[in-house]
Amino acid sequence: MVEENPYQATEVAASARPGSGLSLPILFALAIGGPFVVAVGVVFATGTAQRFFWLLEQAAPLYVVAWPVSVPLFVFLFVSHHHLSSTKSLNDRRLLWLAPLPDIAVAMLVLGAVYAGPLGHQYPSWTMDLMPAGLFVAVGVVVLAVVFNVGRRWFVGALGLLLLLFVLACSITAGMSITGDWI
Repeated sequence: MVEENPYQATEVAASARPGSGLSLPILFALAIGGPFVVAVGVVFATGTAQRFFWLLEQAAPLYVVAWPVSVPLFVFLFVSHHHLSSTKSLNDRRLLWLAPLPDIAVAMLVLGAVYAGPLGHQYPSWTMDLMPAGLFVAVGVVVLAVVFNVGRRWFVGALGLLLLLFVLACSITAGMSITGDWI
């Protein structure tokens, strides 16, 4: 006679979990695309779309400028992705922890586009308070993503650091746009 342990976690059927019918790429598209559509709507509604895309163009080359950091991270990301794709462990919803990072970067660029001005103009002080706050939130998201993705920590760490580098570039670019003080 086999006794069942009432304290042992039981298997939950996949159909019983909420949202289990959606695949991981669709969930990523919803998690990233929803806030991105709102941000693009704000940019087009305020008439700052050209400035937004120019700021994005200014932030993107940081991967080239910071090549001693970005190239090894891209190589490590490729190697860990190749290893994880052979073990079929990339289809886990805990990877969604990384979804807010592109949204944070886009939100910073939206602030930089909407509140841009020349050097010496008066800008709302809260806009500059959001730049370090966004960076701290992004660092916290990366740390939590690495902690909760057991078995995928190297992949999540490399991807998280690459996305964090992009958030840093967007934060610096948006801050320069708001203050008007360009490097």
